[in-house]
Amino acid sequence: NDALGSAHMADKPILVFANKQDLPAAAAPATVVDALGLATAKHNSYNVFACTAKVAEGKPADARLREGLRWLTSSIDKVY
Repeated sequence: NDALGSAHMADKPILVFANKQDLPAAAAPATVVDALGLATAKHNSYNVFACTAKVAEGKPADARLREGLRWLTSSIDKVY
């Protein structure tokens, strides 16, 4: 929460990957939002993407990683 309150973070988009979604105990994106206090980040847009960053050898990368990065670059393009 200290980082979110920083003047340097004002109006900056925040991307969070909720990793380890392949595991039964993985936190849901809404839980991550609550734990990080993102809902109270008044001057920031944010998005949380559920994903599995490490996949089995030979398997394609989780498409949600690319989706998250697209969201971030799109958010940056809108501001700058």
